[in-house]
Amino acid sequence: MTERNRLLWRRVLLICGLIASAAGVYAWTSFSEDLMTAGPQGVIALIVAISVVVWLWGGEDDSLVPKEFVNLPVGIGTLRSMKRTTLEVNGVPQYDVTFDVATAQGARFTGTQRILLDREIVEELHPGLELPVHHRVDGRTDVAMAFDVDGEDIDLTRLAVQVAQGSLSPELADVARRGLRTKAEVVSFEPTGAIRAGQAVVIVGLRVRRPDGSTFDHVSEKLIGAEELPYLRPGCIVGVRYLPEREDLVVTAVVVPQRGTR
Repeated sequence: MTERNRLLWRRVLLICGLIASAAGVYAWTSFSEDLMTAGPQGVIALIVAISVVVWLWGGEDDSLVPKEFVNLPVGIGTLRSMKRTTLEVNGVPQYDVTFDVATAQGARFTGTQRILLDREIVEELHPGLELPVHHRVDGRTDVAMAFDVDGEDIDLTRLAVQVAQGSLSPELADVARRGLRTKAEVVSFEPTGAIRAGQAVVIVGLRVRRPDGSTFDHVSEKLIGAEELPYLRPGCIVGVRYLPEREDLVVTAVVVPQRGTR
């Protein structure tokens, strides 16, 4: 394994290992007081994991990114497939990696990266894995995994992507960035029987704890995926963020354990 691929492998391994840890990863979920305008849920996958990876490796490192991509915008890529080409370099096979890319400008496209990857790296990558990727702005669809950006930039990028897609309002994105962290108990959970954007519409009641120990109740409509159902039942404790001056806006972090790596 070359030194470059060894470094890449360690980064990918750290990301995947953190995802499979006991804590799982956070799925940020939007809540709004206005039941008729509540947006669909947003999922920030890998943000916590990648932030820790960058911290462990001492910050930005552009040695793993092709030079022509270093200063290009960053979006979120969901790995769709990996196909081995016929090329090998010093025994290292080449792959075409395909992503479903969402950008902070609201665009969605299928992007590809052709890259040399050792077997150890390939074993840690699987469909559905979300990674930050550099993308072009001229319509070309080649991308590059963005291991040179720091955790804060990744977080801001994911929020910008959600806002651009309409899955998170600018107000709720602001709450996710600046809100106070606290806990809330799920006190009610009422299915409506409706389906919107492929997800179940439910009404969730929360009892949110303020920093001084007092509480306030918050009831809102939510679009929920099947993977979140076990974690929003009455009695469950979830992490939330809110602004003291806007208790009508609450953003909830649901811990959804991820499947192990291959």
